[in-house]
Amino acid sequence: MTEQDLRRIENMLAMDEPELLMEIARASNAGISFHSPESLLRRGKAFLTEIQSQLRKSICHRQDLLDLPEVALAGAIFEILSVPFVPVLATVVAAYLVKRGLRKLCEEGTLNE
Repeated sequence: MTEQDLRRIENMLAMDEPELLMEIARASNAGISFHSPESLLRRGKAFLTEIQSQLRKSICHRQDLLDLPEVALAGAIFEILSVPFVPVLATVVAAYLVKRGLRKLCEEGTLNE
């Protein structure tokens, strides 16, 4: 992970959940940047729903991650996700998982409320 990746992760962790969902929508589909905030929120949630099982398979077996500090946890998740996703998308999804709760994904099997 580069210094630029680390700075991007720190910036993403400073965002709130709706901002992260909108960034996920934009990063997963570059052509939707001019949609309404509500539309971006829906698209971000839909993308996460689509990849939930992939996230669980990639991350949840790594119990050692759960005790890491926030930035280190996001960095570790970024490293895992940077293989199937472009770096910008891996960064924002990693930040969202840290904010939303990795335990929720791994123990409840969902990111939904």
